[in-house]
Amino acid sequence: MAAAIGLVYAWLGAGMSFIGDDIGYYSGMSASIRHLWEYPLWVGRHILSTNGRMANLISPIFYHLLPQWIFCLVNGAAYAAFYYLMARILPWGRRTLTARLAVMAVVAFTFPWWDVFMLFIVALNYLWTTVAVLLFLVAIYKYEHASNKALRWALVLFAVFAGWMHEAAGLPLAGALLIYAIWVKGWPTISPMRRDMIVAFCIGALMGMLSPAMWRRIFQDKIPDDTPLGLVLKSCWIGCALVVAVAVLWMARPEKAKTLMRGPFCVFFLATCASMCIVAAGGILWRSGFFAQVYALLAFGWWLRPKAGALSRRVSATLSAILIGVMADHFWAFCVCQTIMNIELSEALSRYAADPSKEITLRYHNEPDLPWHVLRKTRGVPDTDDFYLLSTVTSHYPGLTDPRPFGCFYSPKEPVVADSIFPATFIPESYGYPDFMPIEGGWYADSIPEGAAPLRDSSGRYSITVDGREHIVTPLHDGRYFINARDLDPSGSY
Repeated sequence: MAAAIGLVYAWLGAGMSFIGDDIGYYSGMSASIRHLWEYPLWVGRHILSTNGRMANLISPIFYHLLPQWIFCLVNGAAYAAFYYLMARILPWGRRTLTARLAVMAVVAFTFPWWDVFMLFIVALNYLWTTVAVLLFLVAIYKYEHASNKALRWALVLFAVFAGWMHEAAGLPLAGALLIYAIWVKGWPTISPMRRDMIVAFCIGALMGMLSPAMWRRIFQDKIPDDTPLGLVLKSCWIGCALVVAVAVLWMARPEKAKTLMRGPFCVFFLATCASMCIVAAGGILWRSGFFAQVYALLAFGWWLRPKAGALSRRVSATLSAILIGVMADHFWAFCVCQTIMNIELSEALSRYAADPSKEITLRYHNEPDLPWHVLRKTRGVPDTDDFYLLSTVTSHYPGLTDPRPFGCFYSPKEPVVADSIFPATFIPESYGYPDFMPIEGGWYADSIPEGAAPLRDSSGRYSITVDGREHIVTPLHDGRYFINARDLDPSGSY
């Protein structure tokens, strides 16, 4: 199952056009790294101006220095490794398959994926980071008594690398490991190899914080997406459930709670709590809680793993079949929808690059048009309210100094220029416009509708309520206006 998921993301990545932060990174690297020796200079500038995350520092290798097909293959492998390691890292005992499938299903259906995880830079920062951290945790237990000198150095260097990948993953786990190793297990009782790897991981976690830009981001004035409590509740619901469950256990059965805290559960629990604090302070909704969700799910898995063996063989087999069927249906629908939306986005960008002076009329799908079980993981043509995404296309795709702002419009009441925009042989002919992917179009108006109010930072767009739902009014170059329903992306616009 993990391999199949990886192939899905590799396939979809191969057809995905750069947009949002991806096109920003790619364009910046193309302009700054013309020769291999300029790569270290870019790294230095990035540390001073943006952040010190290793996930970002290695990105030019895949964005710019290697072919995109290699990037897609490695990214697909990272998705496969993520699901595999999440399911396999805990010693489940009996009914192993059902327990592992249950973990994969929780990850697939409840994590804050949204459409931003179709961005390569988001996958680098969250998926690849998590894979590196999980591999570090595997290594710290599997190679506790490694004696080969080359292997020891490789493990130590990898520990630095894993801790350096992202501060929101490295710092909480580094602190949790130190507390567990010093105050719970006792530092002298831990093997030298394990101590070296813990110290190396902590050094890596601190390296990212040496970036001056990181400290500017911490102390700059910014408007958070929600209150601290709202950020934690919405972004880290598994972590919140874990804290409540541990509190209840501590009050009801304190001795059992203390026994639980003396084992590896303590590491995952402390890392969850620390990561939730970072979410509360960071001000970013949803994806900021990714690492807290990972640590919390591992904590729950360690706590509940003895329960998996209580299932009968028949019940376990039935649950396994259901989980496989549900995940297969979800990822197939996601793959079909995203493949079609990749082609639509490519067509829209090609037309815009060819003639940025015209608005683009194209039949394309928006996220609300898709079946609910796709879980909004797709990314296609930007909505008329995705102001940042639209601006990145305007800034990077056309070869003009002052192009017309990018926008793509579709109305079933108007002639559609492109009817055959699905050449991918992967999709059967019957999926040209699948029944489960209806298209909700907009309409044109000769003047600004009565009651429309200007939107802030939106290039002259307006907002109006139609039938109880907010709509966006976009001015066109011919003096008309295009009106369509607004879709507020839960992940924001990146």
